[in-house]
Amino acid sequence: MPYQVEKYESLSFDNVASYRERILQNQVNKEFNLFMRTIQSAGAKKNGPLITTTHQIETTPEKTLVDVEFLVPLDRSIPLDGKYKFKPTFKIAHSLKVTHYGDPRLIEHAYNHVVQYIEENNLNQITSFYNISRNDENIAQGEEPITDIMVGINPSIL
Repeated sequence: MPYQVEKYESLSFDNVASYRERILQNQVNKEFNLFMRTIQSAGAKKNGPLITTTHQIETTPEKTLVDVEFLVPLDRSIPLDGKYKFKPTFKIAHSLKVTHYGDPRLIEHAYNHVVQYIEENNLNQITSFYNISRNDENIAQGEEPITDIMVGINPSIL
């Protein structure tokens, strides 16, 4: 699948609930569902796309640990504590963006395309890859997933 890299895109949301933790890979869905129930219990509603990122993956013969973060824009501020955080603003600026259509198991091709672009253009990656689901509400009804992938790059010219 050919990918078109869009340069110097930005993304910004207010009232964002965040969950970041280093957990076993097979616990990711369970923890995400618990996070969403916590948001609903606080009376807030999702007000934007689901944003995810994996900061690090650690694999051993016995297990795979992922440092994963879920970010959910909300319709209002809510009190969160412990492993959940509230961010008044979440922003990615000066970034590259590609859009992946279809099977999420093939999203690695989009990441590789962006990495190649970064290398060929002598850019410096400064964030992990953020996956922004453009249609997460409709995937359960059979719609093909559409995911914007953004990665921050250093704006300095060195």
